[in-house]
Amino acid sequence: MTAPIREETNALVLADKAAFPFPTPEGLVYEAHFTRAQEYLAFFSEDCPYEETLHIQHLDSSGHIKEEVRLSAEYTGGVFQFIDTRASHIDFIFWPGLKIRAEWLLEPRFMWKAEAFPGIQRSDKFFRRTQIIITRRD
Repeated sequence: MTAPIREETNALVLADKAAFPFPTPEGLVYEAHFTRAQEYLAFFSEDCPYEETLHIQHLDSSGHIKEEVRLSAEYTGGVFQFIDTRASHIDFIFWPGLKIRAEWLLEPRFMWKAEAFPGIQRSDKFFRRTQIIITRRD
Protein backbone atom coordinates (compact mmCIF):
# COMPACT_ATOMS: atom_id res chain seq x y z
CA MET A 1 0.00 0.00 0.00
CA THR A 2 2.51 2.58 -1.14
CA ALA A 3 1.10 5.87 -2.34
CA PRO A 4 3.82 8.02 -3.89
CA ILE A 5 3.07 11.71 -3.85
CA ARG A 6 2.88 13.41 -7.21
CA GLU A 7 5.47 15.87 -8.47
CA GLU A 8 6.77 17.50 -5.29
CA THR A 9 10.35 16.92 -4.23
CA ASN A 10 10.97 15.81 -0.66
CA ALA A 11 7.33 14.72 -0.59
CA LEU A 12 5.95 12.38 2.03
CA VAL A 13 5.31 8.80 1.01
CA LEU A 14 2.87 6.55 2.84
CA ALA A 15 4.77 3.30 3.22
CA ASP A 16 3.68 -0.27 3.79
CA LYS A 17 3.90 -1.65 7.33
CA ALA A 18 6.30 -4.37 6.15
CA ALA A 19 8.71 -1.62 5.04
CA PHE A 20 9.00 -0.12 8.55
CA PRO A 21 12.58 -1.02 9.52
CA PHE A 22 12.28 -0.64 13.30
CA PRO A 23 10.42 -2.60 15.97
CA THR A 24 7.18 -1.13 17.28
CA PRO A 25 7.85 0.41 20.71
CA GLU A 26 6.71 -1.75 23.61
CA GLY A 27 3.13 -1.06 24.67
CA LEU A 28 2.25 0.68 21.41
CA VAL A 29 0.36 -0.41 18.29
CA TYR A 30 1.67 0.47 14.82
CA GLU A 31 -0.80 2.61 12.83
CA ALA A 32 1.11 4.02 9.84
CA HIS A 33 4.40 5.55 8.78
CA PHE A 34 5.58 7.97 6.15
CA THR A 35 9.06 8.39 4.71
CA ARG A 36 11.01 11.32 3.36
CA ALA A 37 14.73 11.48 2.64
CA GLN A 38 15.61 8.42 4.78
CA GLU A 39 13.66 9.70 7.78
CA TYR A 40 10.34 8.52 9.12
CA LEU A 41 7.19 9.96 10.63
CA ALA A 42 5.56 7.07 12.48
CA PHE A 43 2.12 6.91 14.10
CA PHE A 44 1.55 4.57 17.05
CA SER A 45 -1.40 4.27 19.41
CA GLU A 46 -1.82 2.84 22.89
CA ASP A 47 -4.35 0.06 23.13
CA CYS A 48 -6.15 1.43 26.17
CA PRO A 49 -9.92 1.93 25.76
CA TYR A 50 -11.23 5.35 26.79
CA GLU A 51 -7.70 6.67 27.43
CA GLU A 52 -6.32 6.30 23.92
CA THR A 53 -3.12 8.18 23.05
CA LEU A 54 -1.61 8.70 19.61
CA HIS A 55 2.18 8.98 19.44
CA ILE A 56 3.68 10.73 16.40
CA GLN A 57 7.42 10.11 16.23
CA HIS A 58 9.97 11.69 13.90
CA LEU A 59 12.73 9.07 13.52
CA ASP A 60 16.11 9.39 11.87
CA SER A 61 17.59 6.72 9.59
CA SER A 62 18.91 4.83 12.65
CA GLY A 63 15.55 4.73 14.40
CA HIS A 64 16.39 7.34 17.03
CA ILE A 65 13.51 9.60 18.03
CA LYS A 66 14.25 13.18 16.97
CA GLU A 67 10.88 14.49 18.16
CA GLU A 68 7.68 13.06 19.60
CA VAL A 69 4.19 14.53 19.92
CA ARG A 70 1.42 12.80 21.89
CA LEU A 71 -2.29 13.41 21.41
CA SER A 72 -4.59 12.27 24.19
CA ALA A 73 -7.84 13.10 25.93
CA GLU A 74 -9.13 11.61 29.17
CA TYR A 75 -12.13 9.30 28.89
CA THR A 76 -12.05 9.48 25.10
CA GLY A 77 -11.44 6.55 22.81
CA GLY A 78 -9.42 7.16 19.68
CA VAL A 79 -9.03 5.29 16.42
CA PHE A 80 -6.45 6.38 13.85
CA GLN A 81 -7.98 6.99 10.42
CA PHE A 82 -5.75 8.25 7.60
CA ILE A 83 -7.43 10.76 5.27
CA ASP A 84 -4.88 12.30 2.91
CA THR A 85 -1.28 13.36 2.46
CA ARG A 86 0.41 16.12 0.48
CA ALA A 87 3.96 17.40 0.11
CA SER A 88 4.52 18.17 3.79
CA HIS A 89 1.43 17.21 5.76
CA ILE A 90 -0.81 14.33 6.75
CA ASP A 91 -4.52 14.76 7.44
CA PHE A 92 -6.12 12.22 9.75
CA ILE A 93 -8.84 11.63 12.33
CA PHE A 94 -8.07 10.24 15.76
CA TRP A 95 -11.05 11.38 17.83
CA PRO A 96 -14.53 11.18 16.30
CA GLY A 97 -15.42 14.31 14.35
CA LEU A 98 -12.02 16.03 14.71
CA LYS A 99 -9.83 16.29 11.61
CA ILE A 100 -6.18 16.85 12.47
CA ARG A 101 -3.22 17.88 10.33
CA ALA A 102 0.35 16.90 11.17
CA GLU A 103 2.75 19.05 9.20
CA TRP A 104 6.28 17.67 8.91
CA LEU A 105 8.63 20.56 8.16
CA LEU A 106 11.88 20.09 6.25
CA GLU A 107 13.73 22.32 8.71
CA PRO A 108 13.01 22.94 12.40
CA ARG A 109 11.45 26.25 13.34
CA PHE A 110 10.97 27.98 16.67
CA MET A 111 7.54 27.71 18.20
CA TRP A 112 5.91 28.56 21.52
CA LYS A 113 4.68 25.63 23.56
CA ALA A 114 1.05 26.72 23.11
CA GLU A 115 -0.75 24.19 20.90
CA ALA A 116 -3.65 24.36 18.45
CA PHE A 117 -6.03 22.51 20.78
CA PRO A 118 -5.97 20.70 24.15
CA GLY A 119 -4.58 17.19 24.40
CA ILE A 120 -1.26 17.75 22.63
CA GLN A 121 1.79 16.96 24.74
CA ARG A 122 5.47 17.40 24.09
CA SER A 123 8.33 16.63 26.40
CA ASP A 124 10.33 19.69 25.49
CA LYS A 125 10.73 23.26 26.64
CA PHE A 126 8.36 26.21 26.56
CA PHE A 127 10.02 27.72 23.47
CA ARG A 128 11.38 25.07 21.16
CA ARG A 129 12.55 24.11 17.69
CA THR A 130 10.13 21.70 16.08
CA GLN A 131 9.52 19.93 12.78
CA ILE A 132 6.06 18.59 13.67
CA ILE A 133 3.21 21.12 13.71
CA ILE A 134 -0.25 19.90 14.78
CA THR A 135 -3.32 21.86 13.73
CA ARG A 136 -7.05 21.35 13.69
CA ARG A 137 -8.75 20.92 10.28
CA ASP A 138 -12.43 21.79 10.65
